[in-house]
Amino acid sequence: MKKLLLVLMFVPIISFGQIDYYVSAKGGLNVREAPNAKAKKVSTLSYGTFVSIESRTAIKLAINDTDKRTGIKKQIEGEWVKIISENNISGYVFDGYLIQFKPHPWTIFTTVSQASLNIKEINLKSEKIEITYNLLTEYYKTLKVGEIVQLVPLEKELPNLEFIVISVEKEIYPDLDYTPECCNHQGYVVKAKIKKNIPQKYLDIKQDRIKGLVVHPPVKNAKFLDDSNNSHLEGDFTSTEIYLADDFTKAFDLLDFDSDGNPDFQSVEYCIKTLELKDGRIYCELYGGGKQIKINNKWIDLTYWTPM
Repeated sequence: MKKLLLVLMFVPIISFGQIDYYVSAKGGLNVREAPNAKAKKVSTLSYGTFVSIESRTAIKLAINDTDKRTGIKKQIEGEWVKIISENNISGYVFDGYLIQFKPHPWTIFTTVSQASLNIKEINLKSEKIEITYNLLTEYYKTLKVGEIVQLVPLEKELPNLEFIVISVEKEIYPDLDYTPECCNHQGYVVKAKIKKNIPQKYLDIKQDRIKGLVVHPPVKNAKFLDDSNNSHLEGDFTSTEIYLADDFTKAFDLLDFDSDGNPDFQSVEYCIKTLELKDGRIYCELYGGGKQIKINNKWIDLTYWTPM
């Protein structure tokens, strides 16, 4: 009997239903009744939807895919798997567009938005302090009333603040010439109220406005890093000013999430259009703005653009 128990202890236990994945296909992922591209379509799972794999079929499939933003073509290989989604849709999907989701203090579903407290217009001793901000991300997961968001102030001597979401309203932004075709023009306007009385350090500050970034879900140790370009905060991320073309990317609004002194979030401006002047020098005429977060030492775009 003891030998049998030892054997059982070394048998690997596989439970597909406990492994979470998310949909990485920008246009959504079709769910079908059978593991076949010609089978009846049950539904389409939107980009970022969580799913659990119930079983694998070993039926292989290869798809030719083109990135709409970069134009790069590649072949994606995988197999048909049976899944159940977070909204209880069940069926078969191609797992080449599923990415395993590993819980972490911050993930691709973390959102970072600009916000500020106007000291002249609010009573810092009040329990009714509110912030309003635009939420933009390629990996949006539903933000619900009652959830907690975190304001990380630009001034590092000030502690982070927690706010309770009181409303989330959908907003559609107009198409812009510099906006890549891949991007979702939909955003959200979020209002939140202070969770508890504001710390004394805020009451002692002598300036008109406290600028910061709102992080959701909160990351306990989130702090700004030294950055000479922080004047961009709350500014226009797309400029018609002319920049030297040898500086194709500018990073600012740097956040350190794990106190290692290195950025884990950054806002970026990158060159969209170049022009050559009569003297032969090459310049960048336009910069497009976006947000990036670092996951497993790789920068991932949270947004490719910021609305005007």
